[in-house]
Amino acid sequence: MKMTIEKLKFPASIKIKIMKIKNISKLELDFISGKNIIFENTNVALHESHKIIISNNISSVILLN
Repeated sequence: MKMTIEKLKFPASIKIKIMKIKNISKLELDFISGKNIIFENTNVALHESHKIIISNNISSVILLN
């Protein structure tokens, strides 16, 4: 079974809005682009959403977009 993986570009508008938040410099931000996985000759496809990981020394939060 063949599959095709399409990498999606992370929206720049969301990055800009998050970077404008006060005191964001104290946190570590990771922006992970999503992807579409398409299985050829079937009607099955997967969509992996974009992720934003916000963390400090103690805990972390993963936001899905």
